[in-house]
Amino acid sequence: MMCDSGFEDIIIEAGLCASGSIQQVMSGKHYNRAMRVHQRMMEALERMLQMSLINNTQDVDNEQLLSLATLANEPSAINFQTVEGCDSSEQYLTNLEENKNCIRDGKNGKTAQFWLKYCDCVWLLLRFQRSVKENQLSLFRITLRNMCSLLFSADHLPYAKFLPVYYDQLCNIKENQPGAKELLQAGGFSVARSTVPACRIPVDQSIEQTVNRSAKTSGGIIGFSRKPGAYHRWCITRHRRAQHAETTLEEADMMDSSASSHKGTRKAAMVQSEMEVKCIMDTFDHFINPFALEEDQHTELYCLSSGQPASEAVAEDLCQYVEAGEKAAAEFIQTRLIDRSVRFHDKMKKLSLKTFQSMAAKCIVTSTKKKAVEVKAERNLLGSLLMLSQNIHWDQSHGLLQWLMDHW
Repeated sequence: MMCDSGFEDIIIEAGLCASGSIQQVMSGKHYNRAMRVHQRMMEALERMLQMSLINNTQDVDNEQLLSLATLANEPSAINFQTVEGCDSSEQYLTNLEENKNCIRDGKNGKTAQFWLKYCDCVWLLLRFQRSVKENQLSLFRITLRNMCSLLFSADHLPYAKFLPVYYDQLCNIKENQPGAKELLQAGGFSVARSTVPACRIPVDQSIEQTVNRSAKTSGGIIGFSRKPGAYHRWCITRHRRAQHAETTLEEADMMDSSASSHKGTRKAAMVQSEMEVKCIMDTFDHFINPFALEEDQHTELYCLSSGQPASEAVAEDLCQYVEAGEKAAAEFIQTRLIDRSVRFHDKMKKLSLKTFQSMAAKCIVTSTKKKAVEVKAERNLLGSLLMLSQNIHWDQSHGLLQWLMDHW
């Protein structure tokens, strides 16, 4: 969804991620790093959205922002209750939500609509994390259903096929498995390995960090004897081995149990987070602010780094990215799980929604060794050079472009 939209260029320019690892962040393979990048980007966009609301709305006064600013600078339960009982703050939040709904409907342009949909996707992911960390079964089930649409939109068919089944099992667990719902609500699908509140992790992740980690052997099971007894003994004693390893570490005082708060709420982490968000906001000054476009630019969906407008097909698919996935997910659940008019294991079709990456020029050339080589020339590169040439002297920009043309 975000590939070649300017997202990668902004993150690299802000210094949150190096160019060598941006692809792993975009694909989600570097999970922790990807979560940090998406949280910082989402927070920067939310601040920019609020700044545009304050600048374009005359009804917002300092009284509405005073209590919210106090809560932001000194987060506490007392300040939160003050904001919750303040009519001016409630009015400001209401206006902000109405402004967001207008952007979601496309009244402020396609670019703002697209980037606000990205923020909604990040909020969905954060709510899913919260459901696991707090062991909230109802929130866990709701977020799973909402994530089905994103899987269908991204054409991740194996996940898109079996996640609705998991959701259906959770919805009918009270009738099919009596007593299982109460067990899950009491902490059955997440594990607390520390005394820090709301710091639970999934059960499978806990197994990977305890039993599987302690039971690993050099070379894996390949190094075992070919006799079946060795592998069988390893299987039935691996949990004991992990238990002995953990007990040994505890006796040697090598277990890190000193954590008393979330890492993100520590002072150093908060200072680092604030600095990264400000770096992203400063980087947007050199690119395009999606919430500060002129009215004559609302009809186009722009790449933030190059300023290149997307084609009509790309803009339509990106602006309806979530809605298209939701339609496909609803149809899948209705036809294969409820009506069963279509067999569950029948072949699924990809939506093949177009993104900015689809606009990259592709051609096949033949090398000297008669091997076909695919060459991809992204328009973002020349667009970025064009924007750069507008900020430097003409002689310097002309020399740079002439060198690129000679060596292209």
